[in-house]
Amino acid sequence: MADVGLVEARAPIAYPPDAILTQQQVAEWLGVSVRTVRKLPIKRWSQSRRLVRYLAKHVLAYIEERAT
Repeated sequence: MADVGLVEARAPIAYPPDAILTQQQVAEWLGVSVRTVRKLPIKRWSQSRRLVRYLAKHVLAYIEERAT
């Protein structure tokens, strides 16, 4: 019988604090959609709607803030 509904485990994503990340990378890291990332109160740099970058340390600060 096939294993239905099982999710394959994968290694956690890790970035150095000074890494510059795309919206897609942040979404994959947090396990959410890009649309959700755009709505989160994480500090970001944007040149235009399509060119948005995040520093990993700001994403980590958001995660730590939410955890407490």
